[in-house]
Amino acid sequence: MSKAQKQLPEAAIIAAYIPGVTSFRELARRFGTTHRTIKRILVRNNQPILTAKEFKYFQLAVRLRWDISYIELVDYDYDKLVVLNSLVKNRDDRYNFTKDQYLAYLEKFYTCPQFNRLHELWINSGKNKLRQLSIDHIHPISKGGDDICIENMQVVTWIENRAKCALSQDDWDYIKDNIGEFFV
Repeated sequence: MSKAQKQLPEAAIIAAYIPGVTSFRELARRFGTTHRTIKRILVRNNQPILTAKEFKYFQLAVRLRWDISYIELVDYDYDKLVVLNSLVKNRDDRYNFTKDQYLAYLEKFYTCPQFNRLHELWINSGKNKLRQLSIDHIHPISKGGDDICIENMQVVTWIENRAKCALSQDDWDYIKDNIGEFFV
């Protein structure tokens, strides 16, 4: 019997579906069918389906390391949220935030004028690598700064983060204010 002819347990599919929690693909794997077939069954049975916008945020939430509902993310601008998430990827196990720390991180930087200004400049530059956003530790980790303390973080451009390196913020501010003294 082909998949098209196979009778699917619609009641079981409907019972297993939790909008915004269970993905169509997850149900398709569980019931041996396609995500499109799952969606048709749910629509036919008047089950609530996420809007395109909600689905985009749902997909983002599923990829996060934290147990976050897409509902907690939909009030954020999607593109800025993607950038903020990219800044705390756990490439080197550095950002082991709790869920509450992650939400505090989002709230702090999403409303941060410096983040918003740099994000706009980066977008307007055609996403130039030198203007790409980067997390900098105000008090360098190599000098005892806390790597996941949100108060020790600031958003700067990639080039500024590389130039600042392990300088203290005071030393870096001095260099920026007196940049002409450091070049021939």
